[in-house]
Amino acid sequence: MKEESREPRVLLGDFTRVEIRALIESNRTQIGIVPVAATEQHLHHLEMSTDCTEIEFVTRRAAQKVAPLAIIAPTVSVGVSEHHMKHVGSLTSRWEIFTEYVFDIAESLARGGLKKIVIINGHGGNVRPLSSVMDRFRQELPRTDVRNFSYWDLLPEEVPLTHLETQVAPGHAQEFETSALQYIAPHKVHAELVENAEARKATREKGKVLMDFIVDALADYLRSLAEGKARIVEPVSWVSGAVKWGVEWHPFVSRGTSLPEESEDASSLPTETYD
Repeated sequence: MKEESREPRVLLGDFTRVEIRALIESNRTQIGIVPVAATEQHLHHLEMSTDCTEIEFVTRRAAQKVAPLAIIAPTVSVGVSEHHMKHVGSLTSRWEIFTEYVFDIAESLARGGLKKIVIINGHGGNVRPLSSVMDRFRQELPRTDVRNFSYWDLLPEEVPLTHLETQVAPGHAQEFETSALQYIAPHKVHAELVENAEARKATREKGKVLMDFIVDALADYLRSLAEGKARIVEPVSWVSGAVKWGVEWHPFVSRGTSLPEESEDASSLPTETYD
């Protein structure tokens, strides 16, 4: 007999078809989580898997807190990263390919009997592509409650302002992400290679406060969603002490077919550092 681990299983791939069917049909598992991220450069000192590491930590820890309420699909590890492609090793997808792949995963979970799907993002370049197609996703899955947000959107306005010296989040491999990795995966932080001034302000303690808060907030959100009480989560960024709401604070990447409500002259005021 297979020994049960101390931590609850929450990854879809860790269940047999008999187990997952029983969980869904009994209504013990009600929510499917689709984590989306990227594989791209993160300055000199963070590894290219950074976004995947962050989103997998957040989703797994939160799902374990509410197990077996939510099940996590495999991470979509390549996102929209055209703005990073001058750095060798970065991977990117066209908008329409990325969004259709995410839809297919969400639809698969819905076809399996899950009535609530949460697409949780961990990469700035994915924000606008996903936001632009959510209405269509919901139209094509009319019996499914489809939600979409980035994990940092769950932070209250004051938390990054209080705990980050730069008051910038999520940024890109700067104080926020470097602090997060120092806490959740310190072996992925190459401290001897840090050149970015903002990244030098990072600490494990800051990362713990921020990431643990997000995990708890996501667990609370999943409980609320199951009860039919979950709020709409809006996209947010913190820019040098100012709280900025809306998708325009994330990159507009034009490679690929233009998607609804976006164009070549779309406003783009991203805070990511690409060099």
